[in-house]
Amino acid sequence: MLITRRILNQNLNITVNCENVETHYNYDDIVDYINRAKTFLIKIKQVKKGQRVLILNSKWPGLFIWFLAGAELGLKFIVVDSGAEESRSTLKLYGKIDHLSSEFREILDWNDTSLQHEY
Repeated sequence: MLITRRILNQNLNITVNCENVETHYNYDDIVDYINRAKTFLIKIKQVKKGQRVLILNSKWPGLFIWFLAGAELGLKFIVVDSGAEESRSTLKLYGKIDHLSSEFREILDWNDTSLQHEY
């Protein structure tokens, strides 16, 4: 079964409070970021279906965006419950990892959505 953005409620609204600054994301924002992330993963990271990815971003909406983009591309996820820096130091415990996705800011300025329909 493929997990896709179709699981999202079209009335979705997420509010993130980081350092006392509230940022609001609606359904269209999330979908736009998923489209950017998918294109970024394909063009920059050169991901392929079935590859293993470790998401080192535990903050919202980055974790959510990377997960849905990767899921739509058929990536396999390695799930860790520790912080990003701690996970980096113990990567050998997880076996082969093809890609690390950590920074949401990588796609904030990335405006290319040309591969949004890839599954």
